Amino acid sequence: MSNLSQKIVDVALRLPCLPTIPRKNFFDILRVQRKETLNSNVLAYFFNPNEDHAYGDLFKNALLEVLKSKKGNINDVFYNSVISVVTEERTSFVKEEENRLKSIDIVLEGRDWCILIENKIDHLLNNPLDIYLEHAQSKKKELLCLVLSLELLDPKPGSEFINITHQELINEVRKEIPFDTSIPELDIFYLREYFKNIESHYFNLSNQPKMNDIVTALASNHKAVNEIEQKKKGSY
Repeated sequence: MSNLSQKIVDVALRLPCLPTIPRKNFFDILRVQRKETLNSNVLAYFFNPNEDHAYGDLFKNALLEVLKSKKGNINDVFYNSVISVVTEERTSFVKEEENRLKSIDIVLEGRDWCILIENKIDHLLNNPLDIYLEHAQSKKKELLCLVLSLELLDPKPGSEFINITHQELINEVRKEIPFDTSIPELDIFYLREYFKNIESHYFNLSNQPKMNDIVTALASNHKAVNEIEQKKKGSY
């Protein structure tokens, strides 16, 4: 083995293995995997029983089960029918005019109830939750407010927002999916791609320490890597 080959092997042995990257899903192919508004649109589609899918209230009921595990009790009124599901709802009912153009990611409403969802794919929670709450309270309905995030975040002290994770939601949805052939293949495909997209974010989170180790190892072997590059250039 040549000196150059031996040096390459020596450096390679000192580097951690790269994680195995999952196969791309449709969100990856379209390069929209981190766009929260598009993620909210997909979620709103599944939350709306009046859309052209076969899941009915499955997503809403799964959400309520997760919230019940956090709160201990959920008012039965929230199990009544969904009337509307809206994305990017303007906070038009607040008192201060300058605050009337904020947007709430997802709003589910029934006749007597309302659920606000602040949907987070990134890690920063700096949204005006108090303005969202003021807007929703003006509807005079039973109210649930939540932050849906990849990891548990920290809503402002005193906030009425409950924090649940995307993983908790999709785990509960999986429990509720019927074990029969009543769900059309296309609906299963849509749901599977959504799950794969959320799970890809968790893959990136779980492998971040490993990627940091690789960067650190490359930095500590900078001199050896440089020598390899110089020798490769000299051999052309």
